[in-house]
Amino acid sequence: QRGGEPTAADRVLATHMATAAVEAALAGEHGFVLGPSRGDIVRVQFYTATRPCVKVTAEDVALVRELA
Repeated sequence: QRGGEPTAADRVLATHMATAAVEAALAGEHGFVLGPSRGDIVRVQFYTATRPCVKVTAEDVALVRELA
């Protein structure tokens, strides 16, 4: 939840994610996290979801500012 009172959409999303989690657990599946993507609940391998992010360098920021 993003903060504040949950909306109907927050509650529907939570229900869909909980359903997917229970279905996966009952099937003995593991090693992934669930999340929303383009209207579906998708599974992402845990390693993929937690791998280090690409670092943004000062040069990258300078280039973006120059091009903006």
